[in-house]
Amino acid sequence: MLHPSLSIANPGHGAHANTKLYWKLPSEIKTDHMISNNYRLEPMVGLVIPIKNNMKNLLIKIINRIKMARTARGKDSDNPAVSVPEIVTVSFWSMYPQARLKKWRNEHDIFVASFAIRANQYEVFYSGDGRWRKTEMKIPLTRGLPPAINHSFKKSEFVDWNITELKKLELSGEHLYIVRVENTMLQDKKQYIIPMANLLYFSADGRLLNIEKCGLALNRM
Repeated sequence: MLHPSLSIANPGHGAHANTKLYWKLPSEIKTDHMISNNYRLEPMVGLVIPIKNNMKNLLIKIINRIKMARTARGKDSDNPAVSVPEIVTVSFWSMYPQARLKKWRNEHDIFVASFAIRANQYEVFYSGDGRWRKTEMKIPLTRGLPPAINHSFKKSEFVDWNITELKKLELSGEHLYIVRVENTMLQDKKQYIIPMANLLYFSADGRLLNIEKCGLALNRM
C-alpha cells in the first residue's frame, strides 16, 4: 500500500542535486540499495538522510529486527497474535537494537514489549503513535537495589512483609524503584488465608514516595 510517509534525498553535489522522493512505507524500500548509498531512516519525520559508514551495521540490524518481529507474530500458540503498528516497532528497535524480543501484548491501546538484554529482563510501554511511555527492568535480588532503599525498607512498617517483586521504573526525566510486598494473615478457625499486597515506590535516594494497595485476594486453604 502506498503511503506518503517517507522521502529519500540523494546525497549528491548541491542542495537539490539528484533529489528523489519515494512515497512508500519503510518495509517497501530495498534495504541493500538504501544502505549502499549511505541513507539513514528517520520514520518519525519521514526523512532519509546521509550517514557515515560506521552506522550502516546498526541500521541493518534494526531493520532486520523489525522484519523478524513481523515474521514471528502469531507463531506462539500460547500468545495470541498482537497487531503492532509499524511506528511502534520502529521506535522499539531504535531504542533497543540489542534486545532479544520475547513477545508483544496490548493493554488498553498501550503496546508492551517483553525483552531481554544480556541477563536483564525488561518491559517497555508505547502508545499507538510510537511514543515511549516507560520502561521497567526486573531486579532479581534485593542487593540489586540502591543501598539507600534497602536501608529505608528495613526501617519501614513493611519490614516483616514478604518481598515478591522488585523493579526499576524509568519514566521521562526520573527513575523510580518498585518493591512489591505481601503479607498473609490467618483468619479465625475457618482457615481462610487473606493475602495483602502493596506496591512501594522509592526514589533512588531511599525516599518512600507512594504506597499503592493491590487489594485483597481471598483463598481457602
